[in-house]
Amino acid sequence: MMDCHEARAPTLQKITLKLLELPCSCCCCERNRSIYYFIHSLKRNKMTPKKANDLVFVHGNHRLLSRNSSKYKEGETKFWDIA
Repeated sequence: MMDCHEARAPTLQKITLKLLELPCSCCCCERNRSIYYFIHSLKRNKMTPKKANDLVFVHGNHRLLSRNSSKYKEGETKFWDIA
């Protein structure tokens, strides 16, 4: 059925596919904002937005990469990023 309508509205098809790819919750946004508030606190409020965004990016990627290590599941730092 999609094949017969795809030629009539290619722009609508592209928009629809982009909307369907969006996650159904805002957990990712909330997690990112939480990290941002952790990094850009009252003590560090002179930080530029670019610097804060870069630190959020690094912190988020570090957290994801650390989950692949064996130390993540064992030892003193067990599940360090789960509150």
